[in-house]
Amino acid sequence: MKALKTSVILSIILLFSAAVSAGVPQKRGHKNGKDAVKITVKDFNKKAPELVGKKVVIEGVVKKIHKNNNKGFTLTGDNMKGWLNVFGGKNVGPFSKDMEGEHVRVTGIVREKVIDENTIKQAEEKGKEKLAENFRKRLEKAGKDRVVVYSIRAKKVEILK
Repeated sequence: MKALKTSVILSIILLFSAAVSAGVPQKRGHKNGKDAVKITVKDFNKKAPELVGKKVVIEGVVKKIHKNNNKGFTLTGDNMKGWLNVFGGKNVGPFSKDMEGEHVRVTGIVREKVIDENTIKQAEEKGKEKLAENFRKRLEKAGKDRVVVYSIRAKKVEILK
């Protein structure tokens, strides 16, 4: 009887510990980028919708540093096929004009921005008329009332030699 009671108690303890550990989130991600998805500039816009919020590693050439306080840049493929915007993060940036033409490796998170009439109104309310006008032009060029734009929020930018 005592052995049965001990077995039942041990079983309950094992079940309880398994249930508790199943509810504990496991540590994910490595600061070295090993868990990131490798992608090319050429394929970025095609694959970006499925990568929103995920870490990616991408290599390309810095075409132009953005004028808005140097907080971002345009990245093109090595053969100038495709482009995307990369924005600095908490510990990344501002970027120097000296980076233009450099081959870089960016590790970061894919972001999604919806441009529509609501986005334009928000820009106008903040006094960002030029931005609102750029959004309007983008919608007109696409011939749509809603456009989704993808970019990368950089966690790390390395200049490659």
